[in-house]
Amino acid sequence: MVEAPTPQNQTEVRSFLGSVQFCARFIPNFATISSPLWDLSSKDVKWQWGAKESKAFQEIKDLRTRPPVMAYHRQGATTRLTTDASPLGVGAILEQKQEDGTYRPIYCASRKLSKVEARYSQFEREALAVRWACEKFYLYLYGIKFEIRTDHKSLVTVLSAKSKPPSARIEGWLLYLQRFQYTSTHIPGKANAADVLSRLSVSSTQDEDTRETEDFAYSVASAAVPAALLPKQVETATANDPTLPIVRKAVTTGDWTQLSDTIYKAVKEEL
Repeated sequence: MVEAPTPQNQTEVRSFLGSVQFCARFIPNFATISSPLWDLSSKDVKWQWGAKESKAFQEIKDLRTRPPVMAYHRQGATTRLTTDASPLGVGAILEQKQEDGTYRPIYCASRKLSKVEARYSQFEREALAVRWACEKFYLYLYGIKFEIRTDHKSLVTVLSAKSKPPSARIEGWLLYLQRFQYTSTHIPGKANAADVLSRLSVSSTQDEDTRETEDFAYSVASAAVPAALLPKQVETATANDPTLPIVRKAVTTGDWTQLSDTIYKAVKEEL
């Protein structure tokens, strides 16, 4: 990140404040902290950079580079998944261990239960939360070892490798989970941060959530796959290449003298 220089006039102060507006929603008490700078940015105020302005400027810079809660995903970092379910919805938090030893959330998600899912027992809803979360975070979890944390103690036993599924529905979910490498752990309900997500779940149902995922995957694929070249474009590029015209002449005439020590002659029967 480029170090922001200390503002020298009102214009530079306004420019700095404008650059941090996007991050302002993630900075606690931003309005209070930045108040001295906003006061100084007015055109009718005499320029006077003092201790309180310098303190506000430095504090905003520090807060911009120190995320309060969320963190970026890091390949190879210790990963854990915390899930919870309520009569209304399911929630999950994907966390990773940071260099200071603490865990920070990478991704938080929740969804509303369908009418059928709302009639499940609490045990089935808790199992559904685990199955849904693993599917939701598939790109982050597949191929790595991670920990599943739940406040439903009996679910820990069911998630173990030698468990006997209590119902055909849960057995189907466990078959899906066999593609992952996980261990399951019980945590107290008061330590389950996913509880609030399950109770304040977003209004999307499973079908809507799946459709959003498919739309996102389609948009990525559409942007990543290059468009096919037209034959005319290939012909033009070939004519402008210093070597390919010689190859084309050799193919048509059968004279490979100029290309005797090249890979083209080795594959001439295929060209």
